[in-house]
Amino acid sequence: MSTHYIAGAWQAGQGEALESLNPVTQECLWSGRAASAEQVEAALQAARAAFPAWARRPLEERVGVLERFAEVLKVRADA
Repeated sequence: MSTHYIAGAWQAGQGEALESLNPVTQECLWSGRAASAEQVEAALQAARAAFPAWARRPLEERVGVLERFAEVLKVRADA
């Protein structure tokens, strides 16, 4: 499963294993892997490189992107 979006690409975590358990039944609801230290560093470098272009966008455009993200998040909340 690819759960980490780094530098424009989805990647599988290479760090420690993670599980989310139902607190009543202890059934595994989700499992995956955390990002490795190298993946975290790559994500930080990508974010720093992307920031200047993002900051140059007009405020209204940036707000629009975030509002659209919020809409998509609400639609997919159950997933």
